[in-house]
Amino acid sequence: MNAGKLSLLISMFLLIARGGLAAEAGLVVPGLAGPGLAERATVPVFVAADTLPGTEKTLETLKAHWPDSIILRPEAGKRAEIPANAKAVIAIRQTDGATARIVNGRRGATSPRWLLLAVADALEREGEPFSLSVPDMPIYRLGWVPDDPDMARAAPADVPAILVEVPANGSAFLPVAAKALSDAGDEGEDAHYLAFQFRGKLFAPGEETLVTLMIGVFGLVFFNLFFLSFAYGKKSEQHLRDFFRVWWLPFFYFTVTLVSLAAGQAIVSWLTKLTFGDPEGWTVIPARAFAGKLIFAFFFTSALVTFNQLIPFPKGGFIYGYIASIVCLVNIFVFSYLDFSLSVLFALIFGLAYGLSHVRNATWQLGGLALLVVPFLPYFRELARGDAATLAPLYAAGFGWNARLALFIVPFQLFMTRLTHSIGVLKAKRGVHIPLLPLVALVPAIFFTGFLVLAPAWTPERPLPVSVSQTLEQDRLSTDTRSDVGRAQFTVVSDPGLATDPFLPQRAAAVLEATVGVRNALGRIIVTVAAKGALAPQSLTLDVLSDETGAVLASSRDFERSPSGDRATFTLSEIGAESVTIAFTAVSGRPLDLRLQSRTERNPWGVTINDPAIAASYELTVRRDFRISEEGTVTEGEPK
Repeated sequence: MNAGKLSLLISMFLLIARGGLAAEAGLVVPGLAGPGLAERATVPVFVAADTLPGTEKTLETLKAHWPDSIILRPEAGKRAEIPANAKAVIAIRQTDGATARIVNGRRGATSPRWLLLAVADALEREGEPFSLSVPDMPIYRLGWVPDDPDMARAAPADVPAILVEVPANGSAFLPVAAKALSDAGDEGEDAHYLAFQFRGKLFAPGEETLVTLMIGVFGLVFFNLFFLSFAYGKKSEQHLRDFFRVWWLPFFYFTVTLVSLAAGQAIVSWLTKLTFGDPEGWTVIPARAFAGKLIFAFFFTSALVTFNQLIPFPKGGFIYGYIASIVCLVNIFVFSYLDFSLSVLFALIFGLAYGLSHVRNATWQLGGLALLVVPFLPYFRELARGDAATLAPLYAAGFGWNARLALFIVPFQLFMTRLTHSIGVLKAKRGVHIPLLPLVALVPAIFFTGFLVLAPAWTPERPLPVSVSQTLEQDRLSTDTRSDVGRAQFTVVSDPGLATDPFLPQRAAAVLEATVGVRNALGRIIVTVAAKGALAPQSLTLDVLSDETGAVLASSRDFERSPSGDRATFTLSEIGAESVTIAFTAVSGRPLDLRLQSRTERNPWGVTINDPAIAASYELTVRRDFRISEEGTVTEGEPK
């Protein structure tokens, strides 16, 4: 056995051991199973994500069979208060479709396998057809699916949760699911699994099954490597000579692609800065920016690899496909560390690549290249509609993700090399030759540049989020707009239809009522601040500032003191329309400055941006300043 085969053998066993030992011994390794549920009680909790008829009918059916079921109905926009003994949370909401649909994860994680199977089995027993919102589970775990707002409100990230959309006529699956979850024991956290439906039934092979499958895959690889390797065929000597002539080719393609991706990213960042006034403007058009990075990388790669025309390549094209299959084998290890279940996908790609390496006909090779792309179409679809958070690791990538992208692309480049070899294009040229590929790649690069600069960056279908904020100090009202586009200008208008309190005076004292009282007590002063917001503010803060230490000595409310002690901050949230009182003690004979500030999302005067391509949000900040003199006199106005 030579050193190369021994090295490959060790690497394969490392991947198998990584999953196999963890599945056998319950060890926690990166990308595999997490902790069990031993600390959690066996009480399922059900959350109503809306109040529509389908949701209410489904929960009424549950209540009829399980009167003691824990059913939560949180207020709109607020999180559900999950009890500490909750084993799992099932959120219910109505869908516009005729069948149920399961939302089985959130950004970066999937629901536990046992929870998915319990819900799916209950639906199947009731004869109710259903589908998965995202059938490819690794897409969740890669973080390419944005959080579902109802899922996020239904349960915190550390509580197993799943969301089921039911039709308008309701569903009867919950009693069956409730019984299954109540009777089940500690099933563990088998979170790295696959899921697919066949003839209406859900199958979800878990980590143990995936590890067994990968052992079988690599068993076949070993058999081919040691018994059916190309070195033992009739053309073994020719294949070995060809291999030693082009062994450097994948490293060359990898380096060129890596550099091209970095160059493409730099070009797109410069174009977004030119267009939006800020290189971070790509967050407004994340999918377009990522596509531009790949387009420019394709142009730079095609320009650099044209130096191949100066190199006499082997006459046989088999070696390029064989090297491509080796790179696909390496990709199994590389991408399984992102998520172990991806090893199955890349093992499939390896098998297709190995078979394609033996195809000689150019037409069949082109079809084989298209076939290699098909398993990745769901992933490409999610990236095409991904937001900035999804695409940030891939677009603004450092070496890690750029290297993964380069390794992903290299097999396709090698198969393209073999295809061009098969049709007679790949051969050494004499003299200076203007290659065709860079000219072809230049067309989409020029088109994308114009598209990025001239095409609308936001539309009614994908509006630009803009924050409209107003600040009211004394009798002065100022308006500001913020967005991810630095150079964009917006016209703010008043829409009476959006105004919640159109007759409210634009004065700070009218929007935020406040009184400040001071009395002496044993060499100290006791300050009492009473405040009430006319617009039921979401938060209220009181800053107390002193020229010396000891701005606040003590208070019955929690507060934060600066390290120097000359500033203290009281923060209250969700105070609503209630009157709030803050009392504290301070050193007597020292002046104090008080700033009372409230924030609310209520829009009293209907301020907005009248543009269907703009998604405007609103926030009003009201400030009132008071000063307590050395003698204890209170005056209102700007702090000194």
